[in-house]
Order: sequence, then C-alpha cells, then structure tokens
Amino acid sequence: MTRGYHGILIGLESVPSDDVAKTFTGLMEMTSAQKKKFSNNKLNIRAYADLLQCCKQDIISFGIVHAAKDKELSNGNSKLVWKHLSEKFAERNNAEKMKLVKQLNESRMEKRKILMNGLQIWNV
Repeated sequence: MTRGYHGILIGLESVPSDDVAKTFTGLMEMTSAQKKKFSNNKLNIRAYADLLQCCKQDIISFGIVHAAKDKELSNGNSKLVWKHLSEKFAERNNAEKMKLVKQLNESRMEKRKILMNGLQIWNV
C-alpha cells in the first residue's frame, strides 16, 4: 500500500523544492497545476516519514533513509530513498536466499598448495 505517493516514489511525478512549496503556502488562490505541485510536496514528506518509520528497526535501512536529504528537499527526498533502498535490497527474495543457502551447503574446502617464503605448505 503506497498511500497515494507511488508516482512520487518511482519518479513519475515531480516534487517542487521547499522554496517553491513555501511560495504556494502564501497564495490565497492556486491554479490546478500549483495545487498538484503543493500536494506532491506534502505527499513527498509523508512518503519520507513513512519510509523512515518503517526502517527504524534496521540501522542500515534507517541510515539510507536518514541520509536522503538534499538542498532542494530538506525534509527528505522520498524518490531518492526509494531508489537507494531498491538498489540495496534488489534480488533479495526467498528464491534467491534459498539458492545461496544451497550453494553454501554444497560448498567444500579443497586442498591447495600454498607457497610461503619458498616453502610448500599444504592447506587441508
């Protein structure tokens, strides 16, 4: 459930900078395009907050989310967070984990000849 901010997370909808959003708050009447941008800014903040709360138990994920702030979006850039989290946890499904466990269980150490200071040492 993405609570209406899926387009922002994947980059289909743009989010105005904090400065632009501040100018919208001072306007009495806004055009539909301005309302959409202002709404996108609110959704970006909500998405960032939701991602931050979801990742508070995992210190690595929390660090990724917490670090995703920039000059234009000082309250957090949810698109950037989503990109970094997707890259971090890509290909981490149960099938991939089972393949890795199987590979680990089937692995065996081999005898190898190691040369150290001209002496032959066997690693068993």
